[in-house]
Amino acid sequence: MYTEGSGGEPSARKVDLAVVERPRRRSRYAELPQGVIEFKAVHSYEAHAQGHLNQIEKLVKVDVLKSMTWDSCVPGDVYAVVLLPHMNIVNERKLADHVMKGSDKIRLNDLLRQAGRVSDTAVQGVALRLAPLGPVRDGALDGGTEYGVHVTVSFVILGPVPIETFETLDRPL
Repeated sequence: MYTEGSGGEPSARKVDLAVVERPRRRSRYAELPQGVIEFKAVHSYEAHAQGHLNQIEKLVKVDVLKSMTWDSCVPGDVYAVVLLPHMNIVNERKLADHVMKGSDKIRLNDLLRQAGRVSDTAVQGVALRLAPLGPVRDGALDGGTEYGVHVTVSFVILGPVPIETFETLDRPL
C-alpha cells in the first residue's frame, strides 16, 4: 500500500493485515485494500500507568493515520487491535524460568495486584483512550496454562474508524 512519505511523495508501507479482493488475473500492482487492521501488543501490567496509556494511544493514532494512502484516501474500513496479554503464575514448582523471560515482572505484578496497588482496569483504560477515535469493543481470550503460568489475552478493538477521525488527527512529522 502506498502512503505519504517524506516530501509528500508516495512511499510503500506494510500493514499488519489487509483485506483485499482476489484479482481475476495477475497484475504487477497490488489492489487497494478493502480494509486494514493494525495490531499492537502491550503487557497488561504496562497499561496501568498514564505514561504507557499515552504511548499506546499515540501508537494507535500513528497506525490509523498511516492507513491513509499517499493521496489522502482511506482504503475501506480501518481497524486497530490492542492486545493486552496477562500472565499469572499459578504453580511455582512448574514455572520454567528458561521459558519465562520477564518472570520477575510477572511476580511483581502479582504482588502488586494482591496488595491492591494494581487494578484490573488495563482494558478499560485503553478503551477509554481509544473511544474518541471511533467505536470500541473489548473482550478476553483464555490462553490456558502451561509451565505453571496461566495466560489471558485481553483485547480492545477500535473501528471502523470514521472519516471524521482522519480529518481531526494531526499528521505525524
